[in-house]
Amino acid sequence: IYQYACDDTIISNNIISRSSVAHQGGIGVHYSHRALITLNTLSENYFGIEIRESNDNTILNNNISGNNIGIRLSRASNNLITQNNIQENHLPVSWIGVSWHLAKGRWYQNTFNENYWGQSSLQIKPIFSVLILVYNVQELPSGLAYNTLGIIPLLKFDHHPAQEPYD
Repeated sequence: IYQYACDDTIISNNIISRSSVAHQGGIGVHYSHRALITLNTLSENYFGIEIRESNDNTILNNNISGNNIGIRLSRASNNLITQNNIQENHLPVSWIGVSWHLAKGRWYQNTFNENYWGQSSLQIKPIFSVLILVYNVQELPSGLAYNTLGIIPLLKFDHHPAQEPYD
């Protein structure tokens, strides 16, 4: 499922498994805001859910397992990821920011809360991410073009991870 430039939508009750589209799969929400992504099962895809250049979305009550990347957040902010089962993915979360967006007043304030990460003993779940330092940025119809100067690791947390999977 791919959503491009659509606001105030609901993506619900889908089962997406073994998508054959290279480096795709799952649910992609690009340049869209205030989407609710809920009650989906996403397994054995390149990614389960990808949010790109999209803000104020909610990812709630999904089963995301066995994907290369569980949830990919790319230049996205103010998204809430809560009460999902995120387990057995090669990389649970990929979260990438670009320094150019910081200069434009965008900071990547994505919230992870009460997700099940495949372990019941976690008191706080660290979520690793990167900030890509860029220069020579150009906005193109297809997205951003830039040169990379360096990468800074960032760290987010799910402060209240669920202790058992959601039904």
